[in-house]
Amino acid sequence: MRMLGDLQLLVVHAQETALRLFGKPLTDVALSPKEQLILRMTMQGKSAKVIGAEIHSAEATINFHLQNARVKLGVTSKHQAVLKAQSLGLI
Repeated sequence: MRMLGDLQLLVVHAQETALRLFGKPLTDVALSPKEQLILRMTMQGKSAKVIGAEIHSAEATINFHLQNARVKLGVTSKHQAVLKAQSLGLI
């Protein structure tokens, strides 16, 4: 089990390195103020439904902004988007 954990960590680092070397440079990423707000609220553990209720938007609208942020950041999940945005100083 420990080896599996180590391999998963290695894969994450390899993916990050490959993105830096061959992918779109992430220093050019610009998130909209709404995307930043939603990512900050997601970082607090709030669901799209709760975020929508708090900022008076539909859950589908929140998911739309999360999807846009994921695409801009080149990640596949909202949790990865939060981590990537944090590491780039965007939130």
